[in-house]
Amino acid sequence: MTIRTTEQLISPLVNGSELADVVFKIGEEGVQMFAHKLILSISNLFWKKLFYSQNSNRSNGNKIKVIRIPDIEPESFKPVLDFIYTRKAELKLDIIWSIFEVCDRFEMDEFRQFSLNFLENNLETNQLFHYYEKSLNDQHPEIRKRLIKLIEQNSQKIFSERNCLNNLQEETIFQILKSRKLQVKEFELVQRIKERAEFLITQKENNNIKKEKEKEKEIEKEKEEEEEEEEEQEQEQETEMEMKKGKTKEKEKKIVIKKQVKKIKLKNNAVIQNSNNNKKRMKCTFPKQTNSKDKNRNVKKKSDMRLQRKTFQYRDIRSCVGNLLEKIDLRLLSNIELDQLVKANLFTKEEIKQSLNQIKNRNQKKRDQRCKTKEDLKILFITNETKQARIENILESLRSSGIKSISVLHADKEIPFLKRLKKYDALFLFSAPRGNFKDPIWLGDEISKYVDDGGGIVICAYACLAERKIKSKFSYALDGGISDQAYLPMKKGPFFSGKNGKTRCDLGKVFLPNHPTISQVKCFDGGIHSHRINTEFVPGGVDSKMIAQWSDGNPLICYKRKLEQNGIVLVLNFNPVSERKFLGDKGGISGSWSILSNGNKILSNAIQFVAMN
Repeated sequence: MTIRTTEQLISPLVNGSELADVVFKIGEEGVQMFAHKLILSISNLFWKKLFYSQNSNRSNGNKIKVIRIPDIEPESFKPVLDFIYTRKAELKLDIIWSIFEVCDRFEMDEFRQFSLNFLENNLETNQLFHYYEKSLNDQHPEIRKRLIKLIEQNSQKIFSERNCLNNLQEETIFQILKSRKLQVKEFELVQRIKERAEFLITQKENNNIKKEKEKEKEIEKEKEEEEEEEEEQEQEQETEMEMKKGKTKEKEKKIVIKKQVKKIKLKNNAVIQNSNNNKKRMKCTFPKQTNSKDKNRNVKKKSDMRLQRKTFQYRDIRSCVGNLLEKIDLRLLSNIELDQLVKANLFTKEEIKQSLNQIKNRNQKKRDQRCKTKEDLKILFITNETKQARIENILESLRSSGIKSISVLHADKEIPFLKRLKKYDALFLFSAPRGNFKDPIWLGDEISKYVDDGGGIVICAYACLAERKIKSKFSYALDGGISDQAYLPMKKGPFFSGKNGKTRCDLGKVFLPNHPTISQVKCFDGGIHSHRINTEFVPGGVDSKMIAQWSDGNPLICYKRKLEQNGIVLVLNFNPVSERKFLGDKGGISGSWSILSNGNKILSNAIQFVAMN
């Protein structure tokens, strides 16, 4: 008898329909993949919270759960199930970026480390720059750190090859040159950058030559067409004259035959080219005899053209290289190498002196001024919500971006002064639909002063936007200065109560896909009720933009800046509380945004954008 291991026992259950109580429909085609709630909940806390909240109702406990994920491909979701069951998976470099997105979405830290190790072990030195450039666009800091280490370790091999920086963008080269652990001389880096500039110049010249050739061909075709039209007109005039004189019908037949021959010649390019060449040969003339004076003039013209060509290339090189050379520390170069840079027309002696002085001044400024990071930001969360579980629900999504210091102000009990608000880098305002502010006018005036002073704020649904009911007992809408339309990028309007499922909506048109507030946001599901306000976007001020819409046309994310000296007012037209229900308490709202979508990233990106800008 052989004793089987746990992997041998569980491996037949991977994507097996036996005893399966979860069915995933992956991709647009809805490819079915079977799984088990028990194994998923043991492997990850995300699945545990999801299935615990859904199985809290006993009526739905024994039914098979169907989960649809249309924005993930089956090839990238299958390794996830393999890793959950067997702690092994077959990965490919082509799918690695989609796998990292899945890890971020389902909070799978172990699988992310497994995929990072696979990326390190299977990448070649020629592919490091290419994958590093992708990591900058996809905003994965962990991948960037790993790839930079590999570049630093293999920097001698990479930069020894010529034209290694030709196909890269300037931003990627900036990030690579920032690292001071590169085992490469500064002079070699300058040579690689110069080669990149020359490569770009040759590309521009080739494109210009192609365009000129195309224009010449078009001009030749136009001339040929004009000549043919003139010949046809002359022949028509001759025929008319002959017909008037009463010539025989045989000549008319010959004219018809000539026209048919011309049509056949137009179809055959070879015949046309030969005919054109013959015409040119007939029209050619002998060149005139030139004197010695004329020869000297031609030589001077050619030399002047060559000098102009050199200055033209020098300007192009400076335009392509000037920004990149700022990242190079000229103090590490010897005097001989500096003279070579001057001879290569990359620098002048005066520019070298100025750059050395600038490097000293920059180092002093960096010591004095320290740029704030995500961890150093201070944010104030203002709300009139009385339930602590819902407040923690919002704070969890805000902290997902790495922000640590978030303090809460209960606006139903106290009101802050402007001195207290200035201590924070940004504000987050949320008004519950059944909440009351202690003094909505005073609070609105203090927040408007904070925005006028240059501070930023994120406002969620209901606060300042919903139309306040006169007979209602609740004062969920703020008054005062911040409620003025000069600060808000949206009109006030009624909010959907969410009693019927007809109000369900999701992410619609995205106007600014490269905006930081929408980064890493693949989908957003508002839930059954999709709490939002029925309103319109109002442009105005110095800077006001619509970032994204709901699927029904209502604005979802937009911001506005009143004046250049004022701060940003960013509006999120949805309830920030998710449908998530914590273990032991009920923090979520039924019918709010789905946790399978990227609502937490929208919240974290919004507060980070407002605080950093």
